[in-house]
Amino acid sequence: MSCSNKNSGHLLVSMASLALLVPWMGRGALAQQQSAEERYQTAVKLFSSTAPGSAEQACEIMKQLTQESPGNQDYETNRRIFCRQVALMLDAEKKSAETGIQLARSGKCTDARANYDQIRQMGTKDPRYRDQLKAEIATCDSKASAVSNDRARIDQAKAMFHRGKDAEARAQLQPVASGGGSLAQEAKQVLSEIDAAEAKDRSNLDQARGLASQNKKAEARELLKKVAQRGGPQAADARQLLDSMGNASSDEVLRAALKEYFQGDLTMAESDLTSYVNKKGDRMALAYFFRGATHASRYFLSGEMDKHERKSALEDFRIVKERYKGFHPPADYVSPKILQLYSSPNQG
Repeated sequence: MSCSNKNSGHLLVSMASLALLVPWMGRGALAQQQSAEERYQTAVKLFSSTAPGSAEQACEIMKQLTQESPGNQDYETNRRIFCRQVALMLDAEKKSAETGIQLARSGKCTDARANYDQIRQMGTKDPRYRDQLKAEIATCDSKASAVSNDRARIDQAKAMFHRGKDAEARAQLQPVASGGGSLAQEAKQVLSEIDAAEAKDRSNLDQARGLASQNKKAEARELLKKVAQRGGPQAADARQLLDSMGNASSDEVLRAALKEYFQGDLTMAESDLTSYVNKKGDRMALAYFFRGATHASRYFLSGEMDKHERKSALEDFRIVKERYKGFHPPADYVSPKILQLYSSPNQG
């Protein structure tokens, strides 16, 4: 194989396999141990080798030989070829390091690490590109760990918020919001949602007190139940006020339940309809029907996957049809799908 043909082939081999740099023997030692021709043959063999670092050694030997024998064309030709190979290797290492640094700075730590492994295997003597990329990867890993911790805090805070544990949620969110990380804005947004929910609870509580003073207990109870159900800091006051107002009449409970159903608050609607059924009010058929409609709504909202809700709906519908044979469903107020389920002969 000619030296010129070896140029491109050796680049590919070096880029793929360089791992360790063969220890460099100094000029003095070579001069004492080998003749110029022997050193030249050593350089040629090194350049032909696939051993890591061999091209750099070959380049160094040829530099020395051309300095010692400036008129030797074989030395000069091979010096250009060998050292060009080294320059290409160093340039490839630099470019790979620069790409890796960009990847690390954009948060792609794994991809940056792959670039680092690639240039580390080149085995060049100058470590600066490897060291720069290694430092950037360490920073990337540190930031990724911080982001992971912040994400866990936000997710925990959201779960706490939905359970009405506002203080605990804030404790999780505040370090993230003040930390200036990539998730700080999201943490601030959740904190704002908590503030808004608490402000709404306070407003509902104040309105409920005003309605109760006007003897509008049904409307007051509706607001108070929302506050109590969320479970925030105002929940205890809401429950206390509910207790002080005494039990609602059956008609009040049924009206509240129907209003909740049409507003889409299925949890509260089911609770109040069950309360009305337990009170054995005068409109039991209507209560059973709408409690069944509540379960049916959940069933259809689940994409008809929640079989438990379907079973509960059919059970309430069965009670209506067996106990209250003269009852006619209010077709204008429920969806055709619910009416179809009500009319279904299959009660399984």
